[in-house]
Amino acid sequence: MNIILNGEEKQFPEQMSIKDLIKILEIESEKIAIEINGVITPKSEYENYNINHKDKIEIINAVGGG
Repeated sequence: MNIILNGEEKQFPEQMSIKDLIKILEIESEKIAIEINGVITPKSEYENYNINHKDKIEIINAVGGG
């Protein structure tokens, strides 16, 4: 399965959920937002949303400041 991840084409061996992708990439899910094909995906859907071939995914890191 190929996806576009933060502007780069990446290949993964099988279909997976957003939660699986976060685990593979070793990202802390509390500090990110995920956009799939131009739509922000709620954290409540990370486990149930299956990523599809050629999905365009942007992972946005939350940055604190003031």
